[in-house]
Amino acid sequence: MEFHFPISSGFLPDLARLVPDHSKLKKYLDRISADDCQRIEGEGYLKGLIDLTFHKDGKYYLLDWKSNKLGGLADGFGEMEVEKEMFTHHYVLQYHLYTVALHRFLQSRLRDYSYERHFGGVYYLFVRGMKAGLNRGIFFDLPDLETVQTLEDFLISDS
Repeated sequence: MEFHFPISSGFLPDLARLVPDHSKLKKYLDRISADDCQRIEGEGYLKGLIDLTFHKDGKYYLLDWKSNKLGGLADGFGEMEVEKEMFTHHYVLQYHLYTVALHRFLQSRLRDYSYERHFGGVYYLFVRGMKAGLNRGIFFDLPDLETVQTLEDFLISDS
C-alpha cells in the first residue's frame, strides 16, 4: 500500500516530549540523539510503501517483511534480539508512520471507523528466523491511539 500525506516542519526530539511515556515510540525517540535526527524543513509530503495490509476478524493489520540476518545465527531471532533490531534500524519509527498512514486511510474509507475497533496492530516478520511452530522472528505491537494521534498532529499539515 503506497501512501503520502502532507507534513509540516518539525524535529524528532520535539516529538519525544509529546509522546506518552508508555509508548514504544517514546522509548525509540529517547534512544536517538539530536545529532542523529534531521529536522523536517518546511512543508512537503511524506511518501512510503507498506509491504502488506490485511483484514482479519474485523480488524486491519500492517505487515512488513524483513530479511535481516540478526548476527547470522539461527537462534538470534528471539524476542530481545528482534526488539533490538527494531530499534537499531529505525523500524519503530517506520511502523508508527505506517500506522498513521493506515489510520488516515481507514478514516477516509470506513463510515463508522474507530481506531480501537478497526485497527489490529503491526507485524514485522524477520523471515530468516521464522520456523513453523515457533514464535521466533516475529515482532508485534499495537500502538495506542494517543500515540498515533500525537504523531499525526506533530507531522501532518492539513493546509
